[in-house]
Amino acid sequence: MKKSTYSVKDIADMAGVSVATVSRVINQNGRFSEETEARVREVIRKTNFQPNQLARGLRTNETKTIGILVPDITNEFFVQIIAEMQKCFFEEGYITIIFNTNEDEKVEKLQMNAFRSQQVSGMIYVSGNTKARVNVQVPTVYIDREPVLKKGEVADYVLIESDNFQGGVLATEELIGKGCKNIACVCFNEALSTHGGRVGAYRTTLKKHEMREEPDNLIKVHSVNFEESRSKVTELLSKRPEIDGIFCTTDILAIGAIKAADDLGLKIPEQLKIVGFDDTSVSEYAVPPLTTVRQSVEEIGKLAVELMIELIHNQPISKRHFQVPIELVVRSST
Repeated sequence: MKKSTYSVKDIADMAGVSVATVSRVINQNGRFSEETEARVREVIRKTNFQPNQLARGLRTNETKTIGILVPDITNEFFVQIIAEMQKCFFEEGYITIIFNTNEDEKVEKLQMNAFRSQQVSGMIYVSGNTKARVNVQVPTVYIDREPVLKKGEVADYVLIESDNFQGGVLATEELIGKGCKNIACVCFNEALSTHGGRVGAYRTTLKKHEMREEPDNLIKVHSVNFEESRSKVTELLSKRPEIDGIFCTTDILAIGAIKAADDLGLKIPEQLKIVGFDDTSVSEYAVPPLTTVRQSVEEIGKLAVELMIELIHNQPISKRHFQVPIELVVRSST
């Protein structure tokens, strides 16, 4: 009778070899003939045998498992990065465990403990809680947000982020170049390195063009949420009808701003111009299509995998902070 699961011993018996030989074939260490390898792999294929990665890791001191923390699994930008990393890790023989934190620090700490119990080879924080402890005793790669270290704290991590400041410059320059005189900015948590860099660029660019930064024109939302952006931008435009340009630090916030303008009967881009950040699919299919700053999710994902594997194998890293170039995608909202 066909079994639902097979052990290494079952594979060895069916292939007519020793358990040690099966192990050497699976792990590609030690000597065996091409004929023996072909026979073992054919049995593995027929039985759909899956080696126990954790058990192998305990013996070799490497589980070949990567833990990934993400703040919002529904956010397309994060999903695209994770998909790219999963593909690249799989090609390198690693599996991934993905946890969604919902931006909750308590949940994040619990999930970090779960990673430790799984004895992961490394951890990747995709926009993780920047105040969470980063010294987790395994190689760590941060994507999108820079961690905050306590005084004197040393941690083995690498940061990968887009050039957020340059992205903010391009977005604000696009609005100014298209004739905007009163530009607002809608942002999430300015304390985060990503949004802080984009807002800093907005301020710097206004100053460069000798344009006054009105305090009321900086709108802060409590979450990256379409409805909250819509509500706050509606309130802003009702109070300050002279606003003719808005830079939003994510595409989701920009879509909320577009809806607010539509609610108020404002024409885009004739009366109001809007720029987002991320270039998710929603930006291309928005009405009107959204001008936005594109982040290279493929480059970010591939670089994260390359660096993680180098860290795991104690290979020298050229630097600890990597900035991935961005580009402005001009569409109908400007």
